[in-house]
Amino acid sequence: MHADRDIVNFWLMRRGYSTVQSIKASRNRKIDFLAVRYKADRTAVTHVEVISALSGPPAGTQTSFEQYVKDRLLAKSVETRARGYVKRHYGATALERMAVIGEYPRSRKDQLRIALKKAGIIIVFFEDVLFEVLSGLDMQDYQNEAIRTLQVVKYQLLGKPDTLARLLGDRSIDTVLNTNTRGEFVGALLDQPEIIKTLGRQAHEERLIAALKASSLRRAERFAKAVSEVIGTKAKRQFLKHLLVGEKAPPQQKRKLNAQLDQFFG
Repeated sequence: MHADRDIVNFWLMRRGYSTVQSIKASRNRKIDFLAVRYKADRTAVTHVEVISALSGPPAGTQTSFEQYVKDRLLAKSVETRARGYVKRHYGATALERMAVIGEYPRSRKDQLRIALKKAGIIIVFFEDVLFEVLSGLDMQDYQNEAIRTLQVVKYQLLGKPDTLARLLGDRSIDTVLNTNTRGEFVGALLDQPEIIKTLGRQAHEERLIAALKASSLRRAERFAKAVSEVIGTKAKRQFLKHLLVGEKAPPQQKRKLNAQLDQFFG
């Protein structure tokens, strides 16, 4: 079995399914999975196909990917074989359908999901499966090679801050992120309250200052506006006092500077 199918199989089992794999449907067709879950009043069976590729939909399917997915799950030979197997082995007649999709344009994901839902096909994206599996891995000794590899990546790579930072940001190596996705990553990271809380610690002040110097906030008017949004009126007065040139400046000069800075900060 391919690694992506191993991961999907593990994900299904973690969700309470037992799986039957690689069921021959015709001369050149196989059903990836029948996932079975026993409930109090019935047996739920889902036909699952894994359509995963790092570079996007399989070659030649970009303009008709929706139809390609339908063919994988709804082709007559596949449908007949799946229903026959389910009825014979589980006495069930209802059959749900799910496609686990690999790389696919973000802007078209919702469109694909809606279109295939009308055909009775549930869409799950492989990145979500991978995230759920990776997040749930502990330190036990997994026997499956694909899962064991994910475990090693999680604890020996992603769990090491310096190495992870190099992987995501070092331009001297073939990094995971390019210039655009690196910006998206930083934005997504800063959207998390725990990250903001961590950045607020005094230990990170020098890094924040360096970031400010490299940002658009180094422009006086933008920095002034940002400061006005960060601190209250009382704190602003203290801030202005620290900006004055010398605590022993003549009162007239202090009043003039105060007026100017008050106007500057709005």
